[in-house]
Amino acid sequence: MKKTVVLLAILAAVVFVSGCATSLTGCGFDHAGPGLVFTDVYKGGYISPKADSLKDVTVLGAVSGVSKSSSILGWISSGDSSIWAAKNDALKGLDADDIINIEVDTKVKSILGVISEVELHLRGIAIKYNK
Repeated sequence: MKKTVVLLAILAAVVFVSGCATSLTGCGFDHAGPGLVFTDVYKGGYISPKADSLKDVTVLGAVSGVSKSSSILGWISSGDSSIWAAKNDALKGLDADDIINIEVDTKVKSILGVISEVELHLRGIAIKYNK
């Protein structure tokens, strides 16, 4: 009986630990699952449809922006890791109206779930609408 309990405990531990070692899929992109002790993952998140026509816009060039948020113990969270914040960061200092051909990736870092950081990285082409 004691051997059976030990065997079941070992089997349960193996199943519990191996579940995080698989890949996950988010928005069509595979990425590593969160680590129990340490996480440092950069994963794909979103790609907008490419612009069909650029005849009514002036292309200003490639831009990139980052937005960030963090959490301590899951009790205190701050920051803004939204696409909107990354878009504003990308257009900072430019006389642009919008960004097209947007690609977004997310970088997640966590240590024991005590301190967690999320960065959203946005890339695209800045444009100004012709009026």
